Amino acid sequence: MRRIKQKKLMELIDVVRRGLDDVICHGGMLETMQTVIHEYLNAFEIIEKSVMTDFSEKKQKEYQNISRGIRNGFNKITSLISHDKLDEDSDINVHNLEIDKALAEIRSDLGKMQHKLAGEEEIQYLLLFLPYKASMWDSMESVWLAACRDPRCTVFVAPIPYFDRKPDGTFGDMHYEGGRMPDYVDIVDCMQLDLEQLMPEVIYFHNPYDEHNYVTSVHPAFYSRELKKYTDLLVYLFYFVPGAYESAESAAVSFQTTGMWNADLIIAQSEVHKALMEANGNAAEKIAVLGSPKLDYVLNHLGECQVLGNWKNKLKDRKVFLVCSSVGTFLGDKNTIEQYDALLGWLIYICHAAVIYRPHPLLESTIKTMRPWQYDRYMEFVEKYLQCEYFILDHMEDPMPSICASSCMISDYSSLCFTYAVTGKPVAVSSHNGVPPTDECYYAFDYRGVDFIALTGWTADGEAPESLKGFVQGVMDGEDSGKGRRMELLMKSVVNLDGTSGEKIHKYALGRLEGSLS
Repeated sequence: MRRIKQKKLMELIDVVRRGLDDVICHGGMLETMQTVIHEYLNAFEIIEKSVMTDFSEKKQKEYQNISRGIRNGFNKITSLISHDKLDEDSDINVHNLEIDKALAEIRSDLGKMQHKLAGEEEIQYLLLFLPYKASMWDSMESVWLAACRDPRCTVFVAPIPYFDRKPDGTFGDMHYEGGRMPDYVDIVDCMQLDLEQLMPEVIYFHNPYDEHNYVTSVHPAFYSRELKKYTDLLVYLFYFVPGAYESAESAAVSFQTTGMWNADLIIAQSEVHKALMEANGNAAEKIAVLGSPKLDYVLNHLGECQVLGNWKNKLKDRKVFLVCSSVGTFLGDKNTIEQYDALLGWLIYICHAAVIYRPHPLLESTIKTMRPWQYDRYMEFVEKYLQCEYFILDHMEDPMPSICASSCMISDYSSLCFTYAVTGKPVAVSSHNGVPPTDECYYAFDYRGVDFIALTGWTADGEAPESLKGFVQGVMDGEDSGKGRRMELLMKSVVNLDGTSGEKIHKYALGRLEGSLS
């Protein structure tokens, strides 16, 4: 039996119980009671038919015992209120007491059935996962895997289309990335789903911005306010790993979104993360601190990492630097392209390292939409390094090949550098210009143990900033003296950092549904 049907049956039991209670409390002419009791008997027969057909044979026997008592009670009342059973010598008071007693017994047995149905172990659930960018599937995968392992669950993954925004804010090209999802994930066509008919018990989504994103928009049919109409539990999973915030107000752009307002459940990775969301107006009761599926993804895939065959010749025996760039830095610093150009050239030609460059999945479209005058310069920068022997441009949805093949990471402040940190490999963050964050910050993910470097301050002859040189030299020498402190801080700051977050999220979500019926 689907949970949605269980819920309707329990509501119907409530209707019958309240109706019988009204009969007890208010009595009524015997000649009208027959019609009323007949209506409630018909309603009970709907309940009885469902519990006797939608469960296993063992369960049916258990419900049968309760049903027998209820049916006997209805039969007794029907007999008592039949006109042919009443004659002039009948004691009406005794007669009515017998009816009231039978009604009370029926109500008691209906209560037993309702209680049993509320705790029913054989209830089935339909879960719907709605990714939009295939590269962000990592924020859902471990929850999806847990759901797939649960015999109570039918699971659908339906990638949803999204639109680029033109500079004037109108919709541009539409994209659909179902074909770019991992081949082990079975997907369904989202446009063929009738959500009103399907009514999934749980919907998971990871784009919280609805129409308020300046760069992209998911299809309006999948805005959170629409999804909320068709499920009992709308769950927001963060598509990124929140890091540090100078104040609760500085987190507003990430934590004050329509998707979060509309969600019934929001998953937090740490207590600090939850506190920041609460400070930004999200109700405490709908936030569960259960960890990060994105971190699960890295931890659970590390053991199967292999360097891609077509990368081996390019990487050869060199130290491999994974260099990442986020959207925020490009929007905030007009010299970012020149800084990354200097960095890549220095690593490849001066340090004799190999470089995997992985820009944020939305970086190119963001520059095109919000910094169109820089778009040609950015594309020239990328094309320039594509000609280099020891350079790889990674536009794959899955970051694991790059994480696996690299010796370390250099990144501006981004979710991926936090994800990378859980591998234990060295990480350098550049957005602080060499100055570590202060102890006054709020750390949803405590990354204070990573190296902090500058990408500004290159000399005229191409000499690198000292903080960058120190980090790179340590990597080239195979030294990582800060690893112990780095791992200790991040392990203390995020819960379930053992690859079990997805399993716990899945169990919590179903438990929340079950608890709503008890």
